[in-house]
Order: sequence, then structure tokens, then C-alpha cells
Amino acid sequence: LVGFLTVSAVDQLIYSECGKYVATVEVKSSKQRSLTFVRLYFNWEASDVSQPVRARIAGVPASNSQPEVTGKQLEVVELPLRKSATCIQCCAVTGNLAIGIGSVMSLYRLCSKTVQLTGTTYTDLDHLLDIHIGFNLAEVALCENYVAGISADEVRVLQVHFRNETDEETTNPKQLFTSTDEVSRTPTPPTDQGTSQDDMIVEDEDFVLWSFEEHSLPVDSVHTEVQRDANRQLQKGASPLPRRSASPRLQTNTISLRTISSERPYVEKSSKPTEVLGPVDSIQGRPITVEWAGLYSVGISIKGMNSQLSTTTLLYRRFAPGDTAYTAVDGALHSLQFLPTCSKDNREKSHKARHRVSVLPSEDRCSPLHLNTQEGTLRGLCCFFTGPRQGFLYDIYDGATLLASYPYTADTSKVVAGDSLLHAVTKNGLETYTLRKFAVAVHRMEDIDNIQNACPHPNMDICLIGMRPFIAIQDTSVCTSHVILLSKVESPRTRQVAGQSHWSLYALQNASVGQLYKDMLDLGLRYQNSSPPAYHQLLCEGHLLLRQALFSQEAGSRTQALRDLLCESCGLLGDYHSLPDSQDWTLALPYYNMSGLKVSAIVQQALHQMQPDKCQPGYGRGLVHFLNHVLFTCEEALETDKSTSNIILEAYSQLEPESLSKVIIKSRMKTFDDQKAVSLLRKIKRGVSDSGARYQPKPLDVLAMAVLKLRLCEPEQAQIVLSTINEPQLIQVLVSEHQLLHMKLAQLSHLSQLLRRHQPQALIAALVALHEQDIIPLETALHLLRGSEGEIHQNTHIRDYLEGVVQTSNGQPTCHKVAIMLCDIYIQRLLEWKPPTSRAMPTPGHVHVPRGGGCFGARYPWLDHLLPFKGVRSIQHPCQWVQLRVSPPRGSPMQIAGAVAPIQVSKASPSASDEVCTCCCCNEDLLKLQSLLCSSNTGTDIPEHILESITEEMKGFLAVKLLCLAKIDSDKAVELMVDSHPSILVSFGESVFPDNQEKWTSVLHLLLAMFTDEENLSDERHESLVGALQGVLSRLATLMDPQTFINMLPSNGTVTFFLPYIQQCLRKGRAEDIRNRVASGQV
Repeated sequence: LVGFLTVSAVDQLIYSECGKYVATVEVKSSKQRSLTFVRLYFNWEASDVSQPVRARIAGVPASNSQPEVTGKQLEVVELPLRKSATCIQCCAVTGNLAIGIGSVMSLYRLCSKTVQLTGTTYTDLDHLLDIHIGFNLAEVALCENYVAGISADEVRVLQVHFRNETDEETTNPKQLFTSTDEVSRTPTPPTDQGTSQDDMIVEDEDFVLWSFEEHSLPVDSVHTEVQRDANRQLQKGASPLPRRSASPRLQTNTISLRTISSERPYVEKSSKPTEVLGPVDSIQGRPITVEWAGLYSVGISIKGMNSQLSTTTLLYRRFAPGDTAYTAVDGALHSLQFLPTCSKDNREKSHKARHRVSVLPSEDRCSPLHLNTQEGTLRGLCCFFTGPRQGFLYDIYDGATLLASYPYTADTSKVVAGDSLLHAVTKNGLETYTLRKFAVAVHRMEDIDNIQNACPHPNMDICLIGMRPFIAIQDTSVCTSHVILLSKVESPRTRQVAGQSHWSLYALQNASVGQLYKDMLDLGLRYQNSSPPAYHQLLCEGHLLLRQALFSQEAGSRTQALRDLLCESCGLLGDYHSLPDSQDWTLALPYYNMSGLKVSAIVQQALHQMQPDKCQPGYGRGLVHFLNHVLFTCEEALETDKSTSNIILEAYSQLEPESLSKVIIKSRMKTFDDQKAVSLLRKIKRGVSDSGARYQPKPLDVLAMAVLKLRLCEPEQAQIVLSTINEPQLIQVLVSEHQLLHMKLAQLSHLSQLLRRHQPQALIAALVALHEQDIIPLETALHLLRGSEGEIHQNTHIRDYLEGVVQTSNGQPTCHKVAIMLCDIYIQRLLEWKPPTSRAMPTPGHVHVPRGGGCFGARYPWLDHLLPFKGVRSIQHPCQWVQLRVSPPRGSPMQIAGAVAPIQVSKASPSASDEVCTCCCCNEDLLKLQSLLCSSNTGTDIPEHILESITEEMKGFLAVKLLCLAKIDSDKAVELMVDSHPSILVSFGESVFPDNQEKWTSVLHLLLAMFTDEENLSDERHESLVGALQGVLSRLATLMDPQTFINMLPSNGTVTFFLPYIQQCLRKGRAEDIRNRVASGQV
């Protein structure tokens, strides 16, 4: 027990834990009058009564001759007041002091000072500000630069701003004013975007604003001259006042009328109820004035600053006389207090810029009300006040929001708030309620993403958790571990003796947070089935208690136990939100993640919550929402037993049947029963959706069923399942679920092997699409299709894959590389070509050359006249090496009823005369190679590579050589064509150089040269050369004008032979002339 003597009788006493002092309002009464003093007692806990008391006046410098304070000496500091104080309160964060004197709130700044000669430090208080709040103060509250005051029926919460004059004018949009001649004004109505609030000084409908152009500024000119004079006087040391910069008001084009500005502000006398939720600069009829006080009012700067003052009203509320919230027999508002939440580490969300209302960018470093950073950073601030019948809790950190109201069971005389609980003293005893100050702060300090973190909303209803009967409680106070009650009981015997009463002091030890949580949980379990909202309310209350205890960092050795209880609380909240009737089912995910429970435990708990007496199952959407996050947000396999996995599949089949196949195919869960999964897929196929329509299976469902059949070693059934969807749908689902096609990119999966055997085109198309999307690169796909052995050119699937890549990657760097690979494959296959022994029956109208452009082009018509082909329609002739035969059914038990047996072709004995087959199937590789060389996208490097690789023994050697020469050197190609096949020379020229006169002229001269030795030509060759010459002449007649054409003809030629072509050229020339005349309007 520690005690010390005060100077006078104490009327009010507070203790500042931050400042380590006791502040009192003391009254000294005499017959003539009563005097009120405010005194602070330092070193009271270590003082000795036998030691003399050291007394001094606040703000007066300590004398150098004054003896040094000893460790056992009580120090008393008296604050000099002009009038009697009515109330005091200290800041829990900084130790600053607020004193209510009538309608003025005086703020004193706690600071440390040093005696210059001795170097002795001492604690002192400087009178910093005076705020004229507009009503007589009954109680005050202070927290950093937030202040509040209440009267019997009014409450007002303000935020004080300190602005350094060196800051730019645009940094604070709020109205600034000094303490000498300006007051708060009515909020300005919304204006256009181009109008600045700083340009308006009076917001009155009867006010006339005089504005002038920028080139005519008499007011500014006068002000500038006055400012210059003031600067000269300051340099001479004529004035002790600090220099002030030009007011931002005078830097505009607005005339300020001194008579109007000096008028007293309008004060409203109405008593009607009003509530204003800020932030607002001012409230009409309720002006505020703030001014420097003490030494600062005469120009003493704070740390070199010269600040301007302004205030923002965060909350104003006035109650009507008949308002039942506070009216009683002698009812009035009371128990005003700020409830701050501070953290010593950087708990605030870093990725979100927190908006502080009306706070300047430089305020944190220049505010004289916030100098003690050791107590932590303010992360949340609530304001509580109450009437006899109802209390109110507001969040004022970012504006003002009503968080909760407290309807008491009886009239209250005092209410105090701790960290997590609120205690109200009524005539019946002590009532304890839950508090929401931490709930609102945690949403600012932590990232509440509802995925990894969640917290009950601060607007949740409050809860009465305790009622203790006491008689005649006069006062109460709270600390970390106890609630202190002071009661006064007057018996009939004591009433007879004046001034005698029975006083009692009760110290109630708070229940531990863990025990309080368990009590709430036990109570909630009673209402779990009958009243789920009540159960949820108690779960949330217990959860907030645990988080508050861990946040306060006062748990000590109990930290791990509280963390275990918090995990349990998160698990129970997750269970609640996973129920079928939960409205906030998305919250099951963050609470389950915070609980640290394994998936198997969560699923088993969901199974335990099954309600067999209801038609609705026990699985809720919250459980599936959690499972979606667990099963698909990580690539590592999920370790669950088979029974748990089956429960998960059952939950999906009931709540999200469309996602069941996704869980089977893509999820991290691998240990489920395949037969169970098959039965569930069949079940949802026969099921009915919530809208009443039958569930329509999707391609993903078919693919999942095929995968399961393969796992069950039923490949025939898997193929039957895959055959139920068309090829485009199959390709699309294979691309989307490409992980099913391979085993870690090392080899093809069982599904791919099944597709390769029965539906290779779908597999190849899927791989091509995956290459186009840069999912499976070219080398990986070739490795998968090639396997461990075998030559690439013997693998038709590799050839088909490369053809698909060439078609889709035209113009890309890989196109050239793949095209060369394809040419090598075609050449190697042509060199090693052997007659087929069997072949699947081709479909009618089938083609072998890929369509759709790309690196493949239309074959030139003259290629059909070169070996191995024998004319235009020779490609369509039936194969000479095989004959058609219908294969009998294999009798497989998995054969579909009524299905047609597959048709195949078997080997036949060709006749000796048909050694060369011209059908398209036997010449597939040659057709594709020719199509590749006929493409306009093929440059000269591919033909050069082919010429180096081909030999005369290759099938179609001459045609391939001509195509390559046509790309590289068309003259050599023409010479080769004249020597070997002059009959198709014209067709060759029309394909290779259709409109090139120079090339056609060269061909003409070459043919004419062949007739110089005409007698040695055979009849057949002579006839073919004549036909070629006629075709060339006809082509030149269409390309040249008559004069050029005639001059080109040989002088020793036969007139009758060349005359028809001359006439053709003349007719063409006349036709062009007539067409030109018609086009020009001459005809």
C-alpha cells in the first residue's frame, strides 16, 4: 500500500501511467469562497513522508540554486489557472494534460527540461493551447491531437492540426485560422471542380463576393508593402513576435471586409437533437476557436516551428431534454473517454495507404501533442460517452462511425472501459459488456483478405457477459488485472452522525482471458442448435478476446495457451460458416486457414455436423469454398486418407457437381477410391439441378470418367466413353487439362497412349495447340511422341505433329526449323518406301495435303504429268497394292451393340504391269513434299537443303528437282523441262513465272534454238517441241504489244506458222485500245 499527502482536499484524481504522475483537482474552502487548484504529484510511489515536499509552479524555470530532488522526495507541480477547473484528463499515449475551465479546454504539454548551469533535468508542463468549445465542460478527454468534451447534453470531438507555415498552401484543403481573429465557419457546399475552397472565406447566401482579374490586385499590393515593412522591422529587432508569412487568404483575388470578419459568430440556441458525423471544418451555430496559450501566445516557437492552428470536428451530438438515452431524474452525459489502440511495431497494412482525415503530410513530425514515440503508434481510436440509460461507442480514427450502443438494465452513474471489456455501474451493481475498440483497429492493422485472415466485424451487436450485485457503488476504475469498486453505505445509525458513512473498497480480479473464452464457449454450446446466431455471437466475442490478449503482448507465459485457444476458436468459426444455412459461407476459408487444422480433421468435423433429421445434407457451401482453395492453390500432393477423400468427393457431388470432375482430374487429392468416383459421376449424370433441369454432362466429365476407367484397367470402356464426345470438344478439353497427357513431361500418360491408338488426330491436334500456347515446347512433344526408341521418319505421329506446327506457326522462327525437319522426314520415307501390306480404309473424299495455308501450298497442275503420276486423275485411281476387305467382328465383350465392324484393307498380289501405283495413299509423302515446295512462303534455303539430300533413286526425283530449281534458278529448270518434258513447259511457266515477259522470251529463244537441227529430231520430240513453241507464242501474244511481239519473232520464220499469233496479238492490242478509250471517255 502506497500513500502520500495532498496539499488540499481532492475533488478529482487521475493517474498517468505514461507520465508517471498523479493529477488532482483540489478544493480549498473557506467561509468567504472556495479555491480550486490543479496539481501534479511526481515521485509519489517512492516518496517518504519524513522528507520535505518539493513544490514549484508549472512553466516557471527552475532555479539554479534550488536543491536537487532526492529519490524519496515528493514533488508537487501546481498549474497556474485564471479560473476554477471543473475537470481534468490526461493522454494515455503522451502524458499531456487537458483541463476543462468553463467552456475552455486548456491543453498542457508534458516535457522534459534542463537546468542550464547544473544540467539537472526535470519534468514540467507547458500551457500550449486553449480551445473555446462552445459549452460548459463537464468532462474532457485527450489522446494525441484528438480532444473531446461533454456537457450535460452535448458532446464534441475535435482533431487539432498544426501546420508549419513553410508548407505549401495546397497540402491542406481544410480552412486554417490563427488564434487572434478567426473562428470556425460553416462547411462550404459542394462546388464545381474548378473552384477551390481556399478562395471562399464566407459561406453565406447573403454574402456578395467581389473578385478581380489577376492584373489588378490592390489588396495584394498593399499587403506586399506592409509585409516588406514588417520584415525590415523584424530585422532591426523591433518586435519580439516571430515573422509570419502572407496569409493564404490574402494571396487570392478576394476582398476581406474587416467589419464583417470582426463580427461575432452566430451561436445557435436551439435545443433540438442534432448529430453531425465528421470530418467537417465547422458546424453552423456551434463555432470553435483555438489559440496559442502561455508563452506560445507571445511568439515562443516549438522546436523552431511557427505553426498555424486549425480544427476538424469529427463528432458533434446534442441530446434533446426528452431523449431517453440520457434523461433520468438528474440525468446528464458522463464517462467520456478515449480508447486508443497502439502498436509498437509496424502492424499497419503496408500496401494500402491509410487516409487520415484532415491530417497534414508533415503533422506527424511537427505536432507538439505527439512527441512520445516510445509508447507506440496510434492505430485506432474510439470515443465512448454515456447517459444514464444508454452508452455510445464511436470510431473517430477516420471520421466518425457509431460502432455500438449500450442499453443498460438500469440507470448508470459511471462507466469505465478496459482493453476488451466495458464495466457499467448501475444502482443494481456492476454490468460488464464486450468492447469493440480492438475489432475496428485490427481491420486497419492487418490485411483482412478473407483468405488467410478474417476478423468479426466491429459493427456486430455487443454482448452483456456479466452482472454482479453491489450496493451503493460510488466510483470504479479498471486496470490490467482488476476492477476497483468504491461503495458508500449509510445505515440509520450513521445518518444520525453527520459525515459518517461506511466506505468499502472492492478489488475484483478479472477472469483470465482463457477462462472467459471457455465460459463463453460453454454458454454458446447450449444454444448451438436452438439459436445459431447466439452461438455465433459468443464465438465471435471469445475470438476477439483472444486476439486482443495476444495483441496486447501481456500474455507472457500464457501466450502459447492463448494461441491454442485462438486456433480452436478459428476452427469453430470455420465450422459455423461451413453449415448449410450460413449466409457468410465465404468466411469458412480464412477461419479454417487460421485454425491450423489439417484437412482431414476439418472434413471429419463437417461429417460430424451432418443433420440426418433434415432433408438437406450437412455439407455447406463454406466447406466446398475452403476445399477449392486447398485443392487447387498448390501443386504438392495433399496427404489425406481414402475415407476423407471419399467424403470430399461426396460433398462436391452434392453441392458443386459441376466441379466433381475437376477435383478428380486436377486437384492435389490423389488417394480417393476410383470406383467411388465412378459411381458419383454416374450419379450426378442422372441427377437434377436446383432449377429442376437434368444435369448435362460436360466434356470434362467424360474425360474424368475415361481417366478413372484407365485407372481401373478398363481401356475398352475408356475408349467407349471418349467416343461419346466429338473431336473438337475432345481437343478443347485435352488442351485445358494438358497435365493428363504426360507424366511430368517424361512420357505419355495412359490416356495419351489410348488416344494415340484410337484417336491419334485428336492427340496430335491437342499437342499442336499446346505448342502454339507455349505450354509444351517442340522438343518435349517430339520426345513424348518418339518414346525411347525408333526413328523419327518412321513415326507418322511425329510427322503429323510437325505438319500441324508448320501450319500454325507460319512466319515464326520455329516454322523454318520444323519445315526442314519435315523435308528430311519426307525424303527419308521416299527413299525407304516399300509397298504397303495393310492400310486402314480411307474415308471418301479424303486428302493428304494439309489445308488452311501456312507452309503448304496448292500443287502445280503439271506435277500430275510427272512420275510416279500418269495424268490429272491418276491420283484418284485405286491402289494397286492393296484391296478392300471387311474384317469380321472381334467378339469383344465391350463391343457396342449394333456397332459396325471396322473395315480394313489387306495385302493383294499386284500384276507385273502395275509396278508403280499412282494413288494418293501410296504417294502421300511425295504429295506433301511437293505441296511444301509449291508454297509461296517457302524461300530458297529449303529447296537448297532438299537438293543436297535427294538422289535419283528417290520416288518422284525429277518433280522434286524441278520444284527446287524453280525456286533457286528458273532458267535451269526450264532447260531441264525442255529436255525432259517439253509438253508441260507452258504449264510450268504459267506456275513459276506467269507474267514475266523476260522469262517467256528466254524460253522462246531456247525453243527456237532447238529447231536449228530440226532434221535430227524424232517425230515425237518434234511434235512436243512444236506444241511447247505454240503455247509460248500464245502466252507472249497476250503479254506483249504488237510491235514488240513482231520484232521478237525470227526473221527466217514461216509466216503461216507465226501469222495466227500475230493476229492474236493484234486483236488483243485493239481490244486494249478500245478499252482505254472507253475508260477515258473518248468514245
